[in-house]
Amino acid sequence: MQYLEVKKGRVEIIPMIDIMLFLLI
Repeated sequence: MQYLEVKKGRVEIIPMIDIMLFLLI
């Protein structure tokens, strides 16, 4: 999944948003 690879770098910056987007999708 490219989503995880792209977000991996942002997980440290905004982990909550990452989870929210995942739930929305």
